[in-house]
Amino acid sequence: HGMVPTIWWAGRRHNTPHRELFPFGYFDHQLSRKGQTSPEPSDWRQTLDVARAAIASDMDVPGFGSVHSEVFVHARANIIAVTRAFSEPEDLAYTFRFHWTQPHTGQKPPRRVSFEAVPAADGTIAIAYRTDGQSDTRGHIALLADQPCRAEIAGSTFALHFDRTDRPITCFIVLADDLDGTDPEDQINQIRQQIRAEGVAGLKRSHEADWQAYWLESAVSLPEKDMETVYHTALYHLRCVATPWSIPVALFDTHWHGRYFGFDEHFGFMGLLTSNHLDLARRVPAFRFQGLERAFTRASRYGQTLFNGGARYPWETVETGEEAAPSGFWLDHIFHMAHIALSAWQDYRYSDDLDFLAGQGYPVIKACAEFFSYQSVYTLLDGRTVIGKCTDLERLGSAVENAYMTTCGAIATLRAASQAAARLGRDGEQAMHWAGQAEALVRHLPHDGEKYIPYPGCAQKSVAVMSGLFPYGAISPDDPLQLRAIDDFCQDESAFGNMYPVGKSVCTWYAAWKAVVYARLGDGAKAHAASRQGAETAGCFSEIYEINEPAVSIKPWFSTAEGTYVQGINEMLLQSDEKAIRIAPAVPDHWRSFSFCLAAVGGYAVSAKISQARLIRLEISRRNQGPSAPPVIVLPAWLADPNGLAQAAFPAQGTVHQ
Repeated sequence: HGMVPTIWWAGRRHNTPHRELFPFGYFDHQLSRKGQTSPEPSDWRQTLDVARAAIASDMDVPGFGSVHSEVFVHARANIIAVTRAFSEPEDLAYTFRFHWTQPHTGQKPPRRVSFEAVPAADGTIAIAYRTDGQSDTRGHIALLADQPCRAEIAGSTFALHFDRTDRPITCFIVLADDLDGTDPEDQINQIRQQIRAEGVAGLKRSHEADWQAYWLESAVSLPEKDMETVYHTALYHLRCVATPWSIPVALFDTHWHGRYFGFDEHFGFMGLLTSNHLDLARRVPAFRFQGLERAFTRASRYGQTLFNGGARYPWETVETGEEAAPSGFWLDHIFHMAHIALSAWQDYRYSDDLDFLAGQGYPVIKACAEFFSYQSVYTLLDGRTVIGKCTDLERLGSAVENAYMTTCGAIATLRAASQAAARLGRDGEQAMHWAGQAEALVRHLPHDGEKYIPYPGCAQKSVAVMSGLFPYGAISPDDPLQLRAIDDFCQDESAFGNMYPVGKSVCTWYAAWKAVVYARLGDGAKAHAASRQGAETAGCFSEIYEINEPAVSIKPWFSTAEGTYVQGINEMLLQSDEKAIRIAPAVPDHWRSFSFCLAAVGGYAVSAKISQARLIRLEISRRNQGPSAPPVIVLPAWLADPNGLAQAAFPAQGTVHQ
C-alpha cells in the first residue's frame, strides 16, 4: 500500500494544485553497548489498545535484551509520547531520533519549509520553522525527555542521547503553529509546563480519561468478539481521523493526502452519528456550512448577484473550501451533493436540534436541493423526469444519464429539503416543488421491467442498485424492483465487488453496504453474513482496508468503509424513525445475548441489554426536553420482556411485538 512511517498534521498543506500534506518527519531509536551498535531485532510484536488509544511494542535484540515501547498521541494536546524500557540496561546507551524528512529520502527536509534548531544545555531541542503553503505558518517543534540526556543536531536529524537506561525513558515530540491564530511559542511553553507538572503518568491519565469519555457515549457488546473488535477499531480510527474540519478518508499521503470527499465523509459521519457520537459527527455539516459561500460561487454567484442554481461543492475539498482533486471524469460527480445535504438533515433527525438546523443545516440542504432542482433535473419530451448526464460510480464510466444511484441521492435531497422547510416553516412554495420533483424522479428510475439497473442500457452489475435503500432510503423496502436488483447484484458480486476493476472478492465497504441494506430489510441472517464477510478482510490490527485480498491490498485505515461497517452493526441492533424505535430488528438467530447504547432519531439515546432472549435492561434518554410525541417501542417476536421494560419507557404509547 506504499505507506511509510510519517507524522501527518491535518490542515498543514502545500500550496500546490492538489494541496499535498506537509510531512512532519518520523522518529526511531538506536541502541549501543560499549561502542557496539545493536543488530536488527530477532523478534517483534505490536499491540494496539483502542480503549486507551495507545500502541505497545516488544522487540528482542540479540545481545541487547528486550525493549518494551509504549506510544500515544495525546487526545487534547499536540504531544507524541514515546516510552521505552530495557531488560538489560547495564552499559546500554539509548538514542531517540527525530528525523524531519521521510524514510529513504536521506537528509532532505520537506519542500517549502525553512527551520532553525538549537540544542539546549538541559537536553531539549527547539526547532523554529516557517512553511510556505496553503496557509503560511510559523511553528515550533520541541523535543524533550523525562530523564537527563544530551542533545545533538545533524542536518535534519535531531537526537537525544541517554547514557543510563536503568529506568523507563519517555521522550516527547511537541508541535505548535499559528494556523489558528495563537502564538506557537506560547503554546509550546504551556505544553512544556504541562509535561513538567504532570509527567508521563499524568499525561496518560488525562489522555485516557478523554478517550474513556468518548467510549462512554456509546457501547456495543456482541456475541462474536472478532466482529466486535473490528467495530471498535473502526470507531477508534473515526475519532482519530476526525479533524477540526471534517472526516477525511485517512490522514496519510497515500490516502488522497487527507482531502475531504463530500461523498465519503457522509459514511464516517453516519457511523459516528448512529453510535451516539453526535458532537463529533457535527463537525461534518458545520464544515460544509463554512464552505457554502465558495460552493455558491462555483455554481451560481457572479459578483454580487446570486442566480438560481444553488451551490456546488468540490469533489475533493481542502480546509479552505477549495477544489483540490486532480483532473478526471470524477469531477463530474454530483451525488456527493446529496451526501452533504443528508449529513445536515440526519444531524437534525438524530439531535433534534432545531437551532442548528435553522442556522447552518437548512442553508446547506436548501442549496444542494436547488442545485439538483435547477441544474440536474430534466423533464424530457417523452414526459420522463430524469437526472442529466454525470459521473455515477466510476466503474460505470462517464456521461451517464438517469443513473440510479445519483437519482436516488437527488430524490433523498429534495425530500429532505422539503421536510426541513416544513419543519422550519420556510419556503413553502419551493418545498412543494422539491417534493414534486422527487416523486417524478421516483416514477422514472431506470429498470428493465424486472429490476432497477445502474442506468438505462447498462451491461454491468453494480452495488449502486442497492442505493435506493442505502445510503439514501429513497425507495420502499418492499419495492419488488429494488428487491430483485439486490438479489441480482449479489449473485455476481465477486466480479463487481470492488470499487475498481481488480480483485476477485467483495471489499469491506461493499460488504458493509450490504449489511445495512439487509438490516433495513429485516434480514438478520444476511446482514450478519455481510458484516462477517467484511470483518474477515480486516488487517492485523482489525483495521479496515479499501481493498484487502491476497492479490490486492490497498489503503488500510479506510474511514469510508469503517463508517459503513459501524452503521451496519448499529442497524442490526437498533433502527428508528420519527414514529418508532425498533430493538434488535435484524440480528441473526444465534445472537440472543448482546447489549448496546446507541442513538435514535428524535434526540434519543437507547441503552439495552438482552440476555438469553430476555430484555433485562432498557433505558431511553433524550438530549433535549422540548415537546415531542414519544415513539412506539417495537420488539422482535423472539424477545421476551417479562418486566415490561418497553412498556415502562413510554407508557402512553405501548409496546409492539413483530
